[in-house]
Amino acid sequence: MEPLSEVEMAEHAAFAREVGADPLFSFTIQRYLIVRVRNPTSRVVYDAAKVASDALFDSKNGVISVKGCGGDPDIFFKLHLVLAQCAAANAYLFVAVDTRIWRAVGCLSAYHPGATQSDITASGVSSLSTNLFSDFVASLPADLQPFWTFLAPAVVNIVDYIVGDGGKKPAWAINSFAVLSEHRQKGLGTRLLHQLEKAVKHVATASSEATKKPIFMETQSALNYTIATKMGFVAHKPAPAIPFVTSSSFWILRKDVSD
Repeated sequence: MEPLSEVEMAEHAAFAREVGADPLFSFTIQRYLIVRVRNPTSRVVYDAAKVASDALFDSKNGVISVKGCGGDPDIFFKLHLVLAQCAAANAYLFVAVDTRIWRAVGCLSAYHPGATQSDITASGVSSLSTNLFSDFVASLPADLQPFWTFLAPAVVNIVDYIVGDGGKKPAWAINSFAVLSEHRQKGLGTRLLHQLEKAVKHVATASSEATKKPIFMETQSALNYTIATKMGFVAHKPAPAIPFVTSSSFWILRKDVSD
C-alpha cells in the first residue's frame, strides 16, 4: 500500500478525533480504515448500526432479536443504534470505514466477560441517557417488552448450559458482526475479528488475569460462520429447545485466545 499523502493523513486524523479512535486498535487495509470507536455520538456509530441492522434483519429466519422487535425493521435499527452507542461508550465497537466516503461499511461490537446487552450503558456521556437499553425496552409496545425482560435472559442461560463451562456470560460476547454486501470478500470481517482478539489479549496482559479469555459468538450467517471457523472458532450446534430459534443454521461459536 502506498504511503498516505499529507491531505489523506489530515483526513485520517480529523476522523480519528471525531470518533474518539483508540490508537491501539487502528490500521488501514487498502482503502479501508479499521478503528475502535469510543465516541457514541459520532455519525459513524449511526452508520454502524445501519450496517448491522440491514445485514442481520430477516423477518422469517433472522436472529433471535428480530423476534424481540416484532419483525419491524425500524425497531430493529433502533435496537442496534442503542447497542452501538453503549458499546462505543463502555465496551468495544470496531468499525470498517471506506475512506473514499468516510462511512462505516462493517462493524463488530463486543462486551466484557460477565456483561450482557442489558448491562452495557452509556454512563459518562452527558448527551445520552445513561439507561439507553432500558429506555429502548420501555419504548416498545407492551407485548414485546417481556421478550427483553424475561425471555432474552433465559436464552442466555440456555446457551450457557449448552456450551458448558465458559459459555456466553463469562466470555467476551460478540453482539453485532456484519459487513455490507458490496464490501465483502475483502478481508474486512477477518480484520474486525482480529481487532477483538487483540483487545482481549491486551486486557488480559494489562490486568494480569487468566491467560485465556474466551470469545463467544452466535450467528445464523453462513459467511460469519466461515470467517470465524477459519480463525479457529469452535462451533457448537445447539439443541432445538432455544425459544424463537427457528433456523436450522444457528451456530454457537467459541474461541480461547491466548495472550
